[in-house]
Amino acid sequence: MFSLKESVNEVDGIYRFYRTHRTAKMSNVSEVDIFKMIRYGRMYVCDIYRKDGSSEIIGAAGVKDYLVPTFLNGQVDVRFVLEAGAMLSGPTGFALQRKLHAVRFFDSIVNEDPDLYLSATFGTNKESASNMVSDEVFEEWVPPFSGLSELRRAERVRNHASDTEVRWFRPTRTGVRVLAEELRALSIGYVEDRSAIRSTDKARRFKPRYEFDLPRYDQVEFALAKGPLEAAAAMAKRFLDENVRDEEVDDFFETSIFKA
Repeated sequence: MFSLKESVNEVDGIYRFYRTHRTAKMSNVSEVDIFKMIRYGRMYVCDIYRKDGSSEIIGAAGVKDYLVPTFLNGQVDVRFVLEAGAMLSGPTGFALQRKLHAVRFFDSIVNEDPDLYLSATFGTNKESASNMVSDEVFEEWVPPFSGLSELRRAERVRNHASDTEVRWFRPTRTGVRVLAEELRALSIGYVEDRSAIRSTDKARRFKPRYEFDLPRYDQVEFALAKGPLEAAAAMAKRFLDENVRDEEVDDFFETSIFKA
């Protein structure tokens, strides 16, 4: 079940999820980061429910915002940038990251008016960078102004990160359509069956001691929780129903995120 976390009482549980499942290459997500993302309505979580009624977080992602001073063509301006990050999924084989991308992209566009919507990888995390562009939902992109990268590098230095290289990615117009289809499906609800993976080379990715990588969880129903995310799902449905052409995407969303 995908939901937007709105209570700061959720901070501890989300932080435990990051602390338990974070890989060495992933940037640290602090309790303060989580608190801020919840406070500003930008913390997205997927919970799985057991048959006994208990639940546990299996995926999370957030969005940060930056006001970036720019100087282009002799003009001084400030860009409002949303950076989609803090992406982490526990179980193997459910394409949770694709689902989280869909939820937070459409929710961000519905509720905010960013000049740019980007995701980033840092340092030597080539695996994450490769995953970002593998299905053409995102493309690597260099912002036409230096302030954003400089700001993020300085932030990583303050946080004592060993690598300060920043690589930026933005959604493609084709990718937006893919994310819209994913979100529409989640709004209806559907069962994801990953059992076929167990007979492929990808089976080695299953973690034998992780509860939700066990075969008894190979069929899981995914859906959106009732509430704030329904507006995002409605926009995704309208985008698909109207069959918006690539050149009309910016006008449909009333944003310039593909033209910046």
